[in-house]
Amino acid sequence: MAKDAPLYAKKRAVTLRPIPKDSEIWTSKYPYKISFSFADDQLLTPWITVTDGTGQLLRSIYFTFIYSGVHITQVKYVTEYKDVTGLIGGDKDEDIAIPEVVLRYRWEEEQTISPESGFSLLLILSFTTSIVFIITVCLKYYHLINLSLSFLQFLQ
Repeated sequence: MAKDAPLYAKKRAVTLRPIPKDSEIWTSKYPYKISFSFADDQLLTPWITVTDGTGQLLRSIYFTFIYSGVHITQVKYVTEYKDVTGLIGGDKDEDIAIPEVVLRYRWEEEQTISPESGFSLLLILSFTTSIVFIITVCLKYYHLINLSLSFLQFLQ
């Protein structure tokens, strides 16, 4: 299974061997599930249905690894199924191609803002707002003084 494992920050696709046609999994009416483990069992997927026993077969899984630096922080996945309902258990069983499961690995770098950057941005915005407020108050005060002086001159 190591050859099927994702390579850090490399987009790739691997194909798992198909379930053998003579396997009881193929003919069973019970679900067959699989789970994946990444980053030394730190990130686990829930159980993913490979076949549900009624004709829904797993075709591919799209894994998206979210990483920050050299650490994988999150794994997201999307599944794609092939519907062979009505073909199982009939005369056409031999004609059904058992799909291989394709695992597609994609990587996205996590975009995070450090606490220092966030604090710096907050400080800059606060300073700018304070300067604008001070200028506004001064202009209004200057305008009031001019009005008062004009009024006093008018009265004299």
